[in-house]
Amino acid sequence: MQVQDKKSPATAGIDRRRDTRLRVNIPVEVTWIRTSGRKITERTFVEDVSDFGCRFSTRETVKQGDIVSVQLLSMNGKIASSEGPKVFKIMWVSRRPAGMTVGARLQEEEKLDSSKSDLERETSQLRVK
Repeated sequence: MQVQDKKSPATAGIDRRRDTRLRVNIPVEVTWIRTSGRKITERTFVEDVSDFGCRFSTRETVKQGDIVSVQLLSMNGKIASSEGPKVFKIMWVSRRPAGMTVGARLQEEEKLDSSKSDLERETSQLRVK
């Protein structure tokens, strides 16, 4: 069995995703906690979405493996959903001149670690303010 490199000419341009991605421009508020304990909250736009994940850009540094909270916003910048933020794991990061583009996968409740509860606590305080 021969395994081809992701970047080989034979596989270039092939999308290996199992789910369909839709291009969108949805305003969101993304929150995560750095390893130093500093909370980062940034407003941005989801650029594409699927049943299992999304892609968005940030100005601040995000690392592969980071857990982030993503809250939908209305076009006027107010929280748009009464169900609260969704928790995602950063699966890949691509640096840009003005920040990063990241791919994030929706996390299942039973697979989340203590960082989820930290993010929920932080984002619930944001919603109260």
